Amino acid sequence: MERAKQREVQRNLVENVASSSDSSAEIGTAEASTQTELTSQILDNIDSYKKQIQELETKMLANHKFSEEILESNDEMVKFYTGLPSYSILKTVFEFCAPQISRGTKLTQFQEMMLTFVKLRLNPPLKDLAYRFDLSVSTVSRIFAKWLSIMDVRLSFLVQWPDRESLWKTMPQCFRENFGKSVTVIIDCFEVFIDRPSNVHARAATWSTYKHHNTVKVLIGITPQGTISYVSEAWGGRVK
Repeated sequence: MERAKQREVQRNLVENVASSSDSSAEIGTAEASTQTELTSQILDNIDSYKKQIQELETKMLANHKFSEEILESNDEMVKFYTGLPSYSILKTVFEFCAPQISRGTKLTQFQEMMLTFVKLRLNPPLKDLAYRFDLSVSTVSRIFAKWLSIMDVRLSFLVQWPDRESLWKTMPQCFRENFGKSVTVIIDCFEVFIDRPSNVHARAATWSTYKHHNTVKVLIGITPQGTISYVSEAWGGRVK
């Protein structure tokens, strides 16, 4: 009898262990399935969050103070930051230059052009522009160089030497009274500070004793009406 009871206990123990194993396997399978579903949901949420972040960044750029939406109704702001009299002229310049520009930053092409105009008009440090536009200094430098080259090529035709007849017809009264027809253009030379060249000869050629700095000089001609009619090549600051 005792042996029979022992065999029965052993049989029950084996059955319980087997049942427990089956239950554990089922639980493990269920947990794995649940974990897979959770992972899938997390990945879907991450994709959704990425899209929301991109939308928010786009909205932030659209609300930037140098966006088209802000400037199109504020000619005073356009004139302050660019020197151009109105948004319509700014837009014309943009449409003339933009097709030649490849976009490579998170800014729109219009904002890249505005960055260039702000630098030309007000000459803030590159780091200041980097803070304003939420970019790195190196990216600001690349944008400025890129747009400056394209604007030089696309807009250089606007700098023209006028004929005398046109000058006389549009000569301001103050010039007529004081100089008659003897004035064609007012010339001036201005210097632009540059970084200290690493090359010794370039450093010597660009050193300006007047400015006590390395510079380049440019001769500019302006008509009595105030339009730029001549811009020379740049020369080293040593030239007198």
